[in-house]
Amino acid sequence: MLSERLDYIAALFHEAGINNWFVAPGSRNAPIVAALSRSEAFNLHSFPDERACAFAAMGFGLKNRYPAAFLCTSGSALANAYPAVLEAYYQRIPLLIVSADRPENRIDQWDGQTIRQAQFFGNYVRHSFHFDARSISQESLIEGVFSSIKGSLEGIPGPIHINIALSEPIYEGITSEKNGITTSNLNSNLDHNQSASETSQKPLNIPAFAHKGPSYPPVFPADISEIITHKKTMLVIGMHAESALLSEVLRKLQPFLPIFCDVSSGQTEYGLDAWDWGLFRREIPKSLKPDVLITMGMGIVSKSLKQALTHWKPQHIHVGMHTEVGDPFMSEPQHWKAHEADFAEALYQIVSKTTQTTDSFQEKNQTSAQPLDAPENYKRHW
Repeated sequence: MLSERLDYIAALFHEAGINNWFVAPGSRNAPIVAALSRSEAFNLHSFPDERACAFAAMGFGLKNRYPAAFLCTSGSALANAYPAVLEAYYQRIPLLIVSADRPENRIDQWDGQTIRQAQFFGNYVRHSFHFDARSISQESLIEGVFSSIKGSLEGIPGPIHINIALSEPIYEGITSEKNGITTSNLNSNLDHNQSASETSQKPLNIPAFAHKGPSYPPVFPADISEIITHKKTMLVIGMHAESALLSEVLRKLQPFLPIFCDVSSGQTEYGLDAWDWGLFRREIPKSLKPDVLITMGMGIVSKSLKQALTHWKPQHIHVGMHTEVGDPFMSEPQHWKAHEADFAEALYQIVSKTTQTTDSFQEKNQTSAQPLDAPENYKRHW
């Protein structure tokens, strides 16, 4: 029965920790909503507009770094999620899109609200999984759901799409009765090719869902020192999720380096003040041109800084664990694969030590003059 299969699918989502659902109304997705409602394991948030609903789900992923699900009916409803999918893809935000669909034999047959939903988002999702809820095997269902959700978290985070084809009668077996949905109490009547006795004896073998974070290669201050010694070094933080670890190190770095925290960085209180206004329509002195540019995060909103860095073309080092590195300043960045907070801490150890050496030299020679390559002096010029 379709309702039992959907209860099982809901149990798989619960196993994977997808317990927050942002639901847009519709007819074709109503049986999925009913399956979620029959359990007390899910938090359901209803939105009358699909676009707002998808962005709300994306906001949950942005805040918690774990996907919430956006659920919609078939047809053009799915297209309204495209803006949120694009945002989630380029901001690397985990997001699960779940759409109800017609069966394959009804596609392009002039049925209302029927479009080609499988692979709908193309290359803008990290993983796609399309299946018919009645005919898919238990093994394929388990593998497909868990692989999809892992695809939103492992490697580069981003949106994923699960498209569920539902054939008539779609309201078969639906009740409003709540129950505790678990995979263990749904181990029967799931495979049309097996008898009830065979199915009940077969273990589910559902993998424990756990996100393994990336392993961080060590960062050695000596290696960084070779890059920045006697160099005017600038640090730019682009689009970035909130990070308490990075914030703490940037706070320590503030006195020593010019730090430019873009409005999308989540770190704006740790950089120079009003720098975007300072760059606007001004001729920047050549003395402020950096020798070395270190970037973290993704792109920046500031057009003034982007134009300046594109013109200057300093030696560019991008720090981050993900191998997908853009080139917004046309500077052919070198990729340093490391955790950003670790790199920043090693950078702090170098520049703070350099400052102490410079201060000692000044006291010994009784002079207030500092070379421009002293880190805090370059920051003061800015």
